Amino acid sequence: VRGFTNAAGNVLINGQRPSVKQDTPAQILGRIPATNVVRIELIRGQTASIDLQGQQVVANVVLREDSPTTGRWEAYVYDNTHDDVIMPGGSVSLSSRWSGIDVNLGLGGNRHAHNSKGTRNSYAEDGSLLEDRSNNLLNKHLTLSANLNASAWVGETLVQVNTEVGYDEVHEWLVADRIPQDPDEPPFNEKIVDDREDNALEFGVSAERDLRQAVTGKGILILISDDSDEVSTQRVLDDNGDQTLFRFSDKSTDATEVIGRLEFDWTGFEHHHLQLNAEFAFNALEGGLFQTADRGTGPVVEDVPGANTRVEEDRFDVLLADT
Repeated sequence: VRGFTNAAGNVLINGQRPSVKQDTPAQILGRIPATNVVRIELIRGQTASIDLQGQQVVANVVLREDSPTTGRWEAYVYDNTHDDVIMPGGSVSLSSRWSGIDVNLGLGGNRHAHNSKGTRNSYAEDGSLLEDRSNNLLNKHLTLSANLNASAWVGETLVQVNTEVGYDEVHEWLVADRIPQDPDEPPFNEKIVDDREDNALEFGVSAERDLRQAVTGKGILILISDDSDEVSTQRVLDDNGDQTLFRFSDKSTDATEVIGRLEFDWTGFEHHHLQLNAEFAFNALEGGLFQTADRGTGPVVEDVPGANTRVEEDRFDVLLADT
């Protein structure tokens, strides 16, 4: 989902929608201790102080203003008996108020894995078997994340800062025995190994204040960066165990998004709520691939059409609504 308008959730904290995209409402709520919650308001229809952002119903979580420093932690271990894999994980969060700043900090991580075995057959249009393939896939993940949410009144302006840093590491092994039914194509064994790292960063800041009687203004700036690097090898062995192909590929994918947004609300008309939103979003996706193949005579660079590309988009949205 590009931009902020369609990504805004239906959960508000103290009447404010977090200026963040990647940090989901479920994750934000998971870092708030229940003892800090005064009540949860279910809001149907427009009110003067709530920005629905096109939602029909929103949930407003009202927090205590005098809440003490509170911590929350969770730890777990999953035992995948089918794959004989132990998967630990956990999270810790801290909510506090310091020098007039409400702060919520969260750290989390988990390791999970799975192994799957099965067959995948290919058939011709007439239903005859083309290839019999048996697969053995092992996948291991390590995920780490850190979040910081802070808000404070600076004079008559409410300032919010939201950040998220994420790291994901994936190791995947696929071994396949492939048996073509064509007598001219001998059976062979294929092994593919993928190692991938993903680094994600999001920074969001917003400022809201009353500009004049019945007029409220809010500005939002969000920066998102997601970089992925993947190294993959493919090894093919013939029926005698001799290597017939070794392919190496180094792939990178860099995604960037910058969002600037202005919101103005006017309640000067009785029983009406006028809203003007203007948003600009810049998206860029850049991919690169270096690939070689060795068929017994040494590695040769393979040119893959369209592998090294960059795509950019400038997006403008303007909305005027009367509720």
